[in-house]
Amino acid sequence: AHLRSEAFGLSQIEAMVCGLPVISTDLNTGVREVNQDGHTGLVVKPANPKALADAILSLIQDSALREKLAAQAHKRALERFSARRLGDDLREAYRKILLFQYR
Repeated sequence: AHLRSEAFGLSQIEAMVCGLPVISTDLNTGVREVNQDGHTGLVVKPANPKALADAILSLIQDSALREKLAAQAHKRALERFSARRLGDDLREAYRKILLFQYR
């Protein structure tokens, strides 16, 4: 995705869970929260076909980089975006709201 309407990027998490590195665009949305440039994949400027092509080629040509990013992407997806983690985060948010409301 390269448009701001891509608010989060669930497809990134789906790819990461499958053990794939991600190439995403640098959008000022939740997309930035998912893929970490150089750690779980590569981030390119929006609407820049050359940057996208270069990122794709770098993953095709560099198997060590591809495998490293894939392993880190899989680990991050399970640790940060699992159903259990999201449930824990939601429970904590509700707890904070209730504590704030009843002060």
